[in-house]
Amino acid sequence: MKKIEIYLLLIIGLSIMLSCVEETEIGNDIVDFTSSYNKVPVILSQFSNDSILFVEVRTTEPAFNRNDSSPNTKIENPTIKNLANGASQILKQNPHNADVYYTNIELAQGTAYEIEIDFPEFSEPHISAIDTIPIISKIQSATFTKKAKKVDNDLLTLVQLEVHPFSISKEMNYEIMVITTITDTTDEMGFPIDTTMIKPTTAYLYSDNPIITKEDYYPSILQFDAFPPTNLYFKNENSSETFLIDFYYTPPMSSSTNMSSGETTTHIYSHSASIFMKTVSSNYYKYHVSRLKQFYSRKGDPLYGVGEPVNVYSNIQNGTGIFASYTCDSINYNYQSERK
Repeated sequence: MKKIEIYLLLIIGLSIMLSCVEETEIGNDIVDFTSSYNKVPVILSQFSNDSILFVEVRTTEPAFNRNDSSPNTKIENPTIKNLANGASQILKQNPHNADVYYTNIELAQGTAYEIEIDFPEFSEPHISAIDTIPIISKIQSATFTKKAKKVDNDLLTLVQLEVHPFSISKEMNYEIMVITTITDTTDEMGFPIDTTMIKPTTAYLYSDNPIITKEDYYPSILQFDAFPPTNLYFKNENSSETFLIDFYYTPPMSSSTNMSSGETTTHIYSHSASIFMKTVSSNYYKYHVSRLKQFYSRKGDPLYGVGEPVNVYSNIQNGTGIFASYTCDSINYNYQSERK
């Protein structure tokens, strides 16, 4: 009898939750809560000095909007301006995607740019944002150490970079990313490798360097089953001096366990690794770090539960999103597997 009562309570509770999600029925009338939702303009643009500037223009939508597609956002006078020389251009609409605009304005390191867009249907129609493209920091040298660290059954590759900044700023912000591509054609047993495995893959990254681990987004060693990031962000306060930064990446590998001995053997495939070292603006850094913090907060921890809510950073005036820039240097590494 108690089980039946519990099931009934669960069904009633679920019904209440579903009825409160989007709309509720009062008599013969339906009250749609999404109709009272206030939309906010969204601007998304991350650009470099050697790229075309693309801007995605949208509006926020209710979490439980039943419409499969939203109407295109009406905007006017989308403009990008070089604040150093006053040159400006009107953004053109992408013929293949009505939400994306672009311009071929010349983008230069160390220069500030302002985007301005009018949303005539909003109470505060003028949207703007400013960001300065940072001056690139160059990779002077790189060393790679195979199987430098073991995490569970993963044998990680250590990367040590010597980086030289070309800026006199008091503080520089950086992002590191590694993309691996298997170059073997057969696996350790001699069988052809599935084509899906040889596609470029973003590697998981680890670090023991305090300049990275002190960042508040980086997963704590106390966190149970901590999930490694694919992008590392950090600050360097001695921005005019050459510095060393080290981290590990997870190479493409496969593991097999001997059923009789229980011994696990890990095979690392031959692969190319592209190391991307981005010098990023403060807005870029704050946006991505806040997104990572939000991800780990939402994911939670089996022991400590879900973390506190985290708001994603935005530099869009009268809207939300991001208008941020970066410069990038890279280096390639060819890893040869040690086949028996």
